Amino acid sequence: MSQSQSNAELYNAPAPKQQIQGTATPTTEVDVAAVPSIPSSGKQDTNTTILYVLIASLAVLLVGTIVAFVLWRNASVASSRGHGADNQSAVVDTIVVRERTVVSSPSRQACGGEVEAVLLKRIAEWDRLHRLGGEEEVFGLYASMPVFYTKRCTRQEIVTILHELLVKAPDYVQTSHDVCFSEIKPGVMRCDFTKSTVSNGVSRDYPSYLEFSWDGMQWLITCESDAVTDHNVRKRR
Repeated sequence: MSQSQSNAELYNAPAPKQQIQGTATPTTEVDVAAVPSIPSSGKQDTNTTILYVLIASLAVLLVGTIVAFVLWRNASVASSRGHGADNQSAVVDTIVVRERTVVSSPSRQACGGEVEAVLLKRIAEWDRLHRLGGEEEVFGLYASMPVFYTKRCTRQEIVTILHELLVKAPDYVQTSHDVCFSEIKPGVMRCDFTKSTVSNGVSRDYPSYLEFSWDGMQWLITCESDAVTDHNVRKRR
């Protein structure tokens, strides 16, 4: 072999394969059956729909509860107003009946005409009596044996009681207001009112009443009491 041919074969010959030393990379085989399946979107849509239905049901239930409460409240208010109107009407009717009874009384002309005006003056005199406590005033205002706070007394006994009252409470003052008149029978009138008192610096109100009888010349007190005393006496019996 000539030198030129040897060089040509050397250039034209394929390069020798170089063997790389090292660890060969293993080939990984994938098991298709072992790969978990991805959930479908249809199942997610079903869960979302159920959630929306539950929320809508709760909203409807809440709205229904609120509407029922509002209707119940309105009905209660209307009912209470109706009862209040009935009570007010009953009170007005009672007052009207009392006024008619007084106006139609056959004793009206015999007792000096305007009975209410005369009795209001007598009640004012009775208030002043509790500041003065005079014997003359007591005899001119009370009948001979009136019922005095559930007990029958003489006028002299009433004078003593009033005197003791003023000794215990020198500042005692009373005023009567909101008077309501009713006729028990011809010639006998009852006056219900609120008595406001001040005793030893303490103010109190009492639902009180007086009964007057016409003696042919004037109206005299035949009965004096208040609701508190009557109630306590009934409890003791």
